[in-house]
Amino acid sequence: MLNMAETEIIGPPSPAILAEHGLIDGVAIWQQWAGENEMPRWKDVDLLALPGELRGGTMVADYLPDADDYRVRYWGVRLVEAFQIELTGKMLSTVFDRGVMSSFRSTAHEVIVSRKPQFLMHAITSEKGVRRHFPVVRLPISDGGNTVTKIMTIENVDACLRAFAMAG
Repeated sequence: MLNMAETEIIGPPSPAILAEHGLIDGVAIWQQWAGENEMPRWKDVDLLALPGELRGGTMVADYLPDADDYRVRYWGVRLVEAFQIELTGKMLSTVFDRGVMSSFRSTAHEVIVSRKPQFLMHAITSEKGVRRHFPVVRLPISDGGNTVTKIMTIENVDACLRAFAMAG
């Protein structure tokens, strides 16, 4: 489990790592939802279109500009299992998350401003001191125009957990 793991952003992942974790497929589906638009509208997003290994590691957070905060709209089942915390419906400012959302808080505003996908590589260190690298993609979504109102984060939690399991 990763509920007490330390997370550090170490830079963007390579295209090969994104492909290996299936995140290229997630971005392609996001682009299909967007069609000719810069980003998809929330009404066009179908989370069931994501492969199961990505859907379970997906979070969607509503950006609340007046509060400069995020409310978690969707927190995938694999995230619940891996981090042992359920965030659906929670405001991030009120969550004691053991570091789970620290990188999101520190970089999400860049997605809102740029209106472009964000590709990050996380170095996660388990309680036992095992350190592994995992890619994450953040995707902007709009309720109906050019303003980012939601951010979707996708990671392949199963690949992360397998990497830690192989470390013993």
